[in-house]
Amino acid sequence: MQHNPQVSDSPESKESVKKLPLQRWLWGSYLRAALIPLLVIELSFLGIYWLTNLITYRDTVETVRQVSSDYLGDVSQREALAISNELRGVSEQTQLFANQALRALNGNYDPPASEKQRHARRPDGAFISLYDNGTTASFYSGIMPIGPEEIRKVWRLSVLDPLMIDIKETSHLVSSIYFNTFDSYNRIYPYFRVTDQYPAKMNIPTYNFYYEADARHNPERKPVWTEAYVDPAGHGWMVSSVAPVWRGNKLEGVVGIDVTLEAIIK
Repeated sequence: MQHNPQVSDSPESKESVKKLPLQRWLWGSYLRAALIPLLVIELSFLGIYWLTNLITYRDTVETVRQVSSDYLGDVSQREALAISNELRGVSEQTQLFANQALRALNGNYDPPASEKQRHARRPDGAFISLYDNGTTASFYSGIMPIGPEEIRKVWRLSVLDPLMIDIKETSHLVSSIYFNTFDSYNRIYPYFRVTDQYPAKMNIPTYNFYYEADARHNPERKPVWTEAYVDPAGHGWMVSSVAPVWRGNKLEGVVGIDVTLEAIIK
């Protein structure tokens, strides 16, 4: 037999041929038996961890949302009840003030000279208070003629000043209190310079804090609340509890207590 010189039969060559497949087999076996299962297990753990966290997160968010919603609903109901109770008290004060305004109109109170001296007629026909004496501001619009009887009405209504001061000062909600008549007379506390706020020919019955208590809007003749509006006296956005003052079938005027929206929010 002829010997092939290209093939080596040396022991070193045979050992090299046998070693290489054994190493590959061992590495392959190691990968199959150890690394791949470990990798699968780790990826499984990561997947389980991610899925568990996702489920837990969703459950937590839903629980917090539900708890927050229930809590806010409960807080809102309690706050609404508290506000309702306080506003009911303002409505009762409004009715009390309306009753006293009617008594004042029917009375014959004559104020001291110091009260009369702080009033004067303007060239535009209005009859106003000139300065503060610690009580109310007074404004009789010049939209209608102002004669002796109208002046006497101003004096009779001045008897309301102590009551107006007490109502305002004993309630943290009340920003101002006033009486408006059908012929555009306004008596209001706290005092302010009426000439800075009111137009000379102010037609008071055209404002919502008057007409929302009239016969057409308020046939039951009870205290009612206006919609929110900007106060012409300069106190900003507010709502008013208003009540009519009837003398028989004649609407003599409307009393009002103002509550600012800021006070309600606080």
